[in-house]
Amino acid sequence: MHETESVDLGASGVPLCDFRMEPCRYNAEWGSAILSSSVQTITPEDVFNLNLQFSDAKNTEIKSAFLQGRDMYMGKIPLFFNSKQSYFTTEVLIGACTESQMVWRMTVIVNVNQEVKTLHFDFVSYQ
Repeated sequence: MHETESVDLGASGVPLCDFRMEPCRYNAEWGSAILSSSVQTITPEDVFNLNLQFSDAKNTEIKSAFLQGRDMYMGKIPLFFNSKQSYFTTEVLIGACTESQMVWRMTVIVNVNQEVKTLHFDFVSYQ
């Protein structure tokens, strides 16, 4: 089991995803989004996939997406989601951090029924 006491897990008001437990849900007035990972524990320099499913997938388009360190600047990693039947998927590779745990923030800009929305998801990587 990984220790999480060194990471401020909820201060930002953004959903903190723990893929070891379950997919992460983002609820808003326009609908919901579910983020899942191809791996339960995210580790630096190991490729994994992030999958994003929307409650109104027909009327949702991802305009752009990127990852950044939430508490430490690690650059801005662009994400390129591909549309599948009922969800979007992207391959991800994150860099190593000097800390044993790193909180990453994924920002996704979507067009839902012709309205632009910004979603944020946080998740932790472990050395």
